[in-house]
Amino acid sequence: MKRSANLWVRFNNMKIGRKIMLVFVLASIVPILAIQFISYHMNTNSLKRKIDTLWQARSGT
Repeated sequence: MKRSANLWVRFNNMKIGRKIMLVFVLASIVPILAIQFISYHMNTNSLKRKIDTLWQARSGT
């Protein structure tokens, strides 16, 4: 609890330019991470399906 309060005090003591820059950096990083997370899972599932298909074709089932 004390640490989060300390971060809030540090944020309030920042100059306005640094606050704006920090907000824009965080606003751009969060969507990028979300897109990468979704893309990773979609590609992982696609690769698993392809491997299963190839494995079944190889085994003749």
